[in-house]
Amino acid sequence: MRRIVPIFDFGYLAIRSAAAHLKKRSGKRSNLCGKDLVALASVQRGIPDQVVTAAQMASIKVPAISIVGTADPLLKRIEELKKVMPQLKIVTIEGATHSGDRGAVRRPGFVHTYRTF
Repeated sequence: MRRIVPIFDFGYLAIRSAAAHLKKRSGKRSNLCGKDLVALASVQRGIPDQVVTAAQMASIKVPAISIVGTADPLLKRIEELKKVMPQLKIVTIEGATHSGDRGAVRRPGFVHTYRTF
């Protein structure tokens, strides 16, 4: 079963609605500062072509890691993925977000965890 949670559910010509959509979801427009909305919309439109089924994920045998911040909205999805992919090692970084100044990749623990994996 394919399950896609759309971030951008609009077409190329409706780019202005992206700001309203993200503002509604995140509560702050600052997420859009410096972002190329046309590029983001293009990426989102390509996601359905990259969907992997739960069975395909479960069949992966190599070790996998997800380094994610406790303040990252994707943390719940990563925890759901762990149910399908038991070999997934989840490492959380306290207070880290998905991106920006508080993003997980900016924390010293991220690089250390990545290198030791």
